[in-house]
Amino acid sequence: MEEILGLLIDWLGGALGTVPLTLIFVFGFDRPRAKRRWFWMVLLTVYLSAMYVVVGVPDWRYITWDPTVNLVPFQDFTTENLLGMALNAAMFAPLGFLLPAYFDRYRSFVPTLDAGILTSLTVELIQLFTFRATDVDDLIMNTMGTILGFLLSKLLLGHRPAVYRGKTDWAWLLGLNIMVILVTVFVRYPLAETLQKMVR
Repeated sequence: MEEILGLLIDWLGGALGTVPLTLIFVFGFDRPRAKRRWFWMVLLTVYLSAMYVVVGVPDWRYITWDPTVNLVPFQDFTTENLLGMALNAAMFAPLGFLLPAYFDRYRSFVPTLDAGILTSLTVELIQLFTFRATDVDDLIMNTMGTILGFLLSKLLLGHRPAVYRGKTDWAWLLGLNIMVILVTVFVRYPLAETLQKMVR
């Protein structure tokens, strides 16, 4: 039980900082929509907080320039690599599912596809400053996962493209990603370490 709790703190520690900030912003500047959809924004924020930790966004103390780059797609078909690609797709499926649940703009396929590509590209660029590899396979599979999540959202939630096209929704999503990354880099790791000591 202690190991499970430790894992949750490790993955979700950043959400303790990002969720309150997110709710303050959306209720302050996007109140009509936030009143109806705040739950989806909370889930999206928690998801992004966990995802950026899982993909290796580092504590600022451990940022390093050690790039390993693969620009040749699908050159390794070992069982381990195929499993990794499937996990990458599964990891990004919640992004495609949650975006249309809150943002009107992402109830259309192309904007959601763009968001998946740009979010995945952000992850791959960040990994240039970690000990992880920047891999075109990850970019492709992350994008495929976003598409699957979008289709699942359409199937289960039945979203129709809104009359209001959400012209500023891209800025909201960009701001949310920047906030989550900054909290992860500068706040989340000391906070998680403190919480880990408290539960021991």
